[in-house]
Parts: sequence; structure tokens; C-alpha cells
Amino acid sequence: MADSNGVIIDMMLRLYKKQPAETQLIDIRVECPVFKPSRIRVDGQWYNIV
Repeated sequence: MADSNGVIIDMMLRLYKKQPAETQLIDIRVECPVFKPSRIRVDGQWYNIV
């Protein structure tokens, strides 16, 4: 993805389950090779991206 307009989101997610009561740590990686955002949210306010 070095030569594209893509985005990689790499995160660790802590999941809390009620039944059965347990915590699980999940490693998530999302690859978007053609990323074209149309709007962005800043402090609860949405803005269009041109």
C-alpha cells in the first residue's frame, strides 16, 4: 500500500463480556487500499470533505 491512497487501521480492542463474565483482548487490522473519505467528525460536528 506504499504507492496508494490507502489507510491501515491497526488497533487493540478490549472486549468485555457479561455472559460468561470475561475480558478478551483482540488485535484488529483493517486495510482500505482505496480510501476516499467524504466527511469527518471533529468534537461531535460532521464536516464534508471536498
